Amino acid sequence: MDAFYDAIDTKTEEEFDLKRVVSQNLSRPLTDYLDNHWFKYKTRIVRAWTDRYRHFGIRDTSFVEGAHAKCKIWLRGCGGDIYKVFLSLPPRWKAAASSTSLLAERNAVPAPYLLQGNRYGAVARVIIVWALK
Repeated sequence: MDAFYDAIDTKTEEEFDLKRVVSQNLSRPLTDYLDNHWFKYKTRIVRAWTDRYRHFGIRDTSFVEGAHAKCKIWLRGCGGDIYKVFLSLPPRWKAAASSTSLLAERNAVPAPYLLQGNRYGAVARVIIVWALK
C-alpha cells in the first residue's frame, strides 16, 4: 500500500510513471490491480493532475474524510496509551471539521441577485469566488 500512496502523492507525471515502475518490481499482481481499478482515475486522485485546479488545500471529498485524514496524521506523532488517545480524538475531529468549513466559507460569496430567484434557488446558493474569475 505504501507504493500506492507514494504514487498518488507524486507532483509530476514523470515521477508518477517512475513510482509505477517501482511498484511493478515489488509486485506485478498489485500493479495490474492498480492499473485496472485505480490508476484509470489518475486525473482525479493523483496529485500531479489534481494540483492543476484550485482546491485550496481541500483534497478530500467530505468533511468526514478530511477529519479522518487529519486524525491519522495527528495519531502518527502522538504518544500515550489508547485511552488517552481516545479521549483526545473528539476535540481533534471538531477542530478539523471547523477548519475545513472555515476555509470553504472564506472562499464563498452570496449568490448574485439575478440567481436568487425561485428558478435558480435550489442550484445556486453560494458561489465560490474563484469560479467567477
